[in-house]
Parts: sequence; C-alpha cells; structure tokens
Amino acid sequence: MPRQSSTPPLRRIVAMSVGEPGVTADAAAIAALAERLRAGLLARGVTGCLSLRGHCIGQVLEGPPRAVRNAFARLKRDWRHRDLVVLEDRAVMAREFTDWGVRPPSI
Repeated sequence: MPRQSSTPPLRRIVAMSVGEPGVTADAAAIAALAERLRAGLLARGVTGCLSLRGHCIGQVLEGPPRAVRNAFARLKRDWRHRDLVVLEDRAVMAREFTDWGVRPPSI
C-alpha cells in the first residue's frame, strides 16, 4: 500500500511592501495592473488578494507550492515594491481566497 503524504498540497505567502512613489497614486493604473496579474496568476492556479492603503501594499498568494514560490519570486524582483516583508509563509490544507483571485483594491 502506498504511503500517503501528510504534506498539505497548498502554500500561502502573506507579504507587505511599500509601493514606490507615484505607483500607488494612480487608482486606474493599479486596477489595470491587478487585473493583468489576476489573469496570469489564475492561469497558474494561484489565488489571493491585493490590498492597498496609502503606500502600503498587502498581498496574499495561495496555490500549488511551486506556482506560489515563482509568483513571489517575481514580486521580489518587481521595481514597484520596496521593503518587502513576509508575514506568513506556510503550507495550508485549504485556500482562504478560493474564488477571489488577485483583485484591485476598492476605489
């Protein structure tokens, strides 16, 4: 009988960063960027949320471990973010944002 893995099948990364000056000020540009990100992430099985308050940006990425790690690696290289801090990085059994995708903040 094959041994079943006890490793949860999903990964969640919660991070905060500071948006570069001028990037967080244009609500329409943020909404367009969030929609492009959402489509790309969903295609890779990654869901989550995006929150913006002033220059503070909060993100949750959830999904297959490799896809989440790759998405986070791209975030770390993104010039629009600085002072990136990981608040949570762990394996999870279920998503918190099952039908959300990454969406723009309420404007």
